Amino acid sequence: MDLAAIASILETVISDVPTLISVVEKLVAIFKENRVPTSDEWASINATVDAAHEKLQNG
Repeated sequence: MDLAAIASILETVISDVPTLISVVEKLVAIFKENRVPTSDEWASINATVDAAHEKLQNG
């Protein structure tokens, strides 16, 4: 992997920090309520993560 490819990956990951923060905030809120995520919450979190992964893969 060359430096340009590595830089592109890092740029994508850094630009997706808001997505990471969003997922973590959702999970923290759920766990602070001392409960497990509902099916809908898991679906939402998974969709967010899947979209971020797709964006990273297709850069």
